[in-house]
Amino acid sequence: MSYESVNPYTGELMQSFREHTDAEMEEALRRASARFRSFGSLAERTAVLKKAAALMVERCEHLAGIATREMGKRIQESRWEVALSARILDYYGDNAARFLEKRPLESAEVEAWVEFEPIGVLISIGRRRGGVA
Repeated sequence: MSYESVNPYTGELMQSFREHTDAEMEEALRRASARFRSFGSLAERTAVLKKAAALMVERCEHLAGIATREMGKRIQESRWEVALSARILDYYGDNAARFLEKRPLESAEVEAWVEFEPIGVLISIGRRRGGVA
């Protein structure tokens, strides 16, 4: 089964994507996992977030155009959504170190704390009624 991107406003077929084989999916996950392991420090990871935010701002018109064609949104809504997404990335780039600090847990018996460490690549496959989302 192929996947299709259809402009909901015009009904125009924008692009078809063939279904990935299991081997292609495994290869994509392997590459994503290798890329994940290549990120070193938190500073390197937050720099990627900040760069992504800057690129979204720089390419807002292009990205908003894609969102408008794929979702049938008004261009103003798409611009707002791109700008919001960029602000979210920027926010986490600025605040990740604070959010991920080790936090002590109150315990009379032992010294305990909560740590936040990245664990790897995640994949999510959703279904909507009548087909794959």
